[in-house]
Amino acid sequence: MVVTTETSISGNFHRSMSASVLLETWYDVAKENNLDAYRCDDPRKAVDDAQNNTACIVITKADSVVNAVKSASLLLASRYKKGVICVTGSLHAVAAVLSLIQNETNHT
Repeated sequence: MVVTTETSISGNFHRSMSASVLLETWYDVAKENNLDAYRCDDPRKAVDDAQNNTACIVITKADSVVNAVKSASLLLASRYKKGVICVTGSLHAVAAVLSLIQNETNHT
């Protein structure tokens, strides 16, 4: 499962690749490697479709790092019940996820 998003770097999104371009790139690479991929621009629809979709890769995008992590969690749970979320990209994206995890830990 792949969930793409964008992060603000110094208040500007122009320094990162757009989530839409990343989504299309992942989809193109999957197809070039003969992998059965399902592409969906709406993460809520991707989560709903994931249970009934047999594609080996589900690719979607989210409007924020928080929503990307939530979508990834829901996608994993809908198919596999548990799993690992790997965050890649800039240190800004990784820092945003670490902050999210820390906030969630402090509120439980």
